[in-house]
Amino acid sequence: MRAQPLLNCCIIRGVPSEVQYKTKGWIGDKGLDISDWRIEMDRIDERLVELLNRRAQCAIEIGRLKHEQGLPIYSASREAQVLEHVAGASAGPLQKDAIRRLFERIIDESRRIERVTVEAELGDGPGSKSSTCKA
Repeated sequence: MRAQPLLNCCIIRGVPSEVQYKTKGWIGDKGLDISDWRIEMDRIDERLVELLNRRAQCAIEIGRLKHEQGLPIYSASREAQVLEHVAGASAGPLQKDAIRRLFERIIDESRRIERVTVEAELGDGPGSKSSTCKA
């Protein structure tokens, strides 16, 4: 069983995040040392990995549906929509441009996993069973 987070950061329901940063010790909390913060960051990173993998599974399913419907993997308008949405969802301290850059990379990896998975399932890509199995 995973330990509970050391800090109660980011998750005060109903309180705007910018208020939490000021009131929950984000800046200059004298009671915490660097190892405390690193432990909390490690726990946050684990959660991010879990969420990124869930997002990747969604991308795989979307890739399958796109293939069935004859749609291309890349959709500039949808990607612009996603970037606008996530930038607008950020209350800081990361600036909107930083959020966009992070999500550009996440979207790139989502597009890659969509393509690789569909190619593997069709048997004509580098990760396909037919290209990796030798007689």
